[in-house]
Amino acid sequence: VEQLRKKEQLRKKREKLRKEKEEQLRKKVEQLRKKVEQLRKEKNEQLRKKEEELRSKEKEHLRKEKLRKKVEKLRRENLVLRQIPSSVERGIAWEESEAGLDRMGFCEQRKFFRLDSSYLSMDASDVSNQELFLYCREAFTKQQSFLRERVLEQGALGWIQGPPGTGKTTTTLAFCLSLDMKEWMVTFLRLKPVHIYCMQVVNGRRRFCKILYSSAAEGLREAFAGREGKKHVVVLDGFLRQQETHQGVYRECLVWRDADQQHRRLAVVTSMSSRGKVYTEWDQEMKLETHKVVSWTLDEYLQAVQHDELYEQVKPFLEMDVEVEWMLITTCDGQETREERVVRKYYLAGGSCRFMFQRTVANVKEALDDAIESGTNLETVLQGNVGEFSPQAINRLIAYVEFGSKRSWLPVSKYVASTLAERTAESTLRQLALSFGFENPGVKGSLFEMYFLKKLEQTGLSVSSWPETDRDLGSMSGGEFFIIARHQASCSKYVLEAFKEAMKQ
Repeated sequence: VEQLRKKEQLRKKREKLRKEKEEQLRKKVEQLRKKVEQLRKEKNEQLRKKEEELRSKEKEHLRKEKLRKKVEKLRRENLVLRQIPSSVERGIAWEESEAGLDRMGFCEQRKFFRLDSSYLSMDASDVSNQELFLYCREAFTKQQSFLRERVLEQGALGWIQGPPGTGKTTTTLAFCLSLDMKEWMVTFLRLKPVHIYCMQVVNGRRRFCKILYSSAAEGLREAFAGREGKKHVVVLDGFLRQQETHQGVYRECLVWRDADQQHRRLAVVTSMSSRGKVYTEWDQEMKLETHKVVSWTLDEYLQAVQHDELYEQVKPFLEMDVEVEWMLITTCDGQETREERVVRKYYLAGGSCRFMFQRTVANVKEALDDAIESGTNLETVLQGNVGEFSPQAINRLIAYVEFGSKRSWLPVSKYVASTLAERTAESTLRQLALSFGFENPGVKGSLFEMYFLKKLEQTGLSVSSWPETDRDLGSMSGGEFFIIARHQASCSKYVLEAFKEAMKQ
């Protein structure tokens, strides 16, 4: 019995030791597990930081690579220019071809203008005879009237101004090509970074050449020579005041015009809103007159695409080649009509015909995003600050719009407006509304829409019925919007109709 008792005690002691060892092992395993988990979290955090650094470095590398390619391209172009023999610099190498004027002109009861595409590309080797159809909107007609009545007939020094994509160049080119070439000689100068592209139409033939800025004076004099005492119109396209090379070309053209104002005409086409400091006496002496071209409207786009051939030309640029969730619009599942395609892209392209009919959705969005990232703010857009008054030489975010007899600067599209509004503080929007919203009802409506969406995003809205009154945005308190309504029933029942009516007003 004593032996059995001792054996039982020994067994219990062993069991106790076994449990203690198991507990110690369990604690060690738990400690190791926690340590492994901590190391895993630390490792993951290190990997995440490294991934972010790599992603940032990759973006910086892509940006530098893009810049490097651009610099390399300019360097190659400069190298080619340096290798041009001096004999070519002193003379002009013309490339001639048939003008093809019989294939161009107004059609469809002067609602459209048929144009050879090679005139826009300035490529004499282009013999495809591809026809482009230009929609003769109201601004097209007004610009051509200005060129005919003020520049040609009265001899004014014409300045045609307007934002990019309004059709200034194509309208001016169409006007020049519609002239009687037995009476007029046409010289079209397009200012590029490295060259001056020169196009002339003489005696039923056209000719192209490139003139270096280093020999611009001699080249232009040679291009203008041989028509003394005969009518000659010169168009200077793409002029930027802050470019010294452009200033030199402009001065040379002024000297040429002043030598025979009876027969010589000069028109300047620019995307800058200001000519800089204005000297009134000099302008009067030169008979300088300006014409501003307004941006395109949605109705004008819709009327333009009714022309079947024009629509087939621009149809590829109306396709959605990017995801559309960011556009805050819905797409139909079936076959889209041409009107639906135009309305959808109008959200992005807005008043720029170039963005609407000549660029893909992806290219337009990239261009607008780059312009927005460059530092443009909403106040800059509303002031129409471009050229020497802006960080950008040409502000592609701006549209020049017309409401009745008043004209104003606005964001070029709803996409630009909403993006800039998101980056603008509520107080700034309110101040802008007070500063810009009284003179022009269109600007007031646009600012009201931005302010409304900003309040909706931040704090929500308090909507109340309000009797007919003159109360405006400047007198609104807090975040309230008073819907101007004539309904006698409760606002909860008619709030949608009242809001629609207020937006129309």
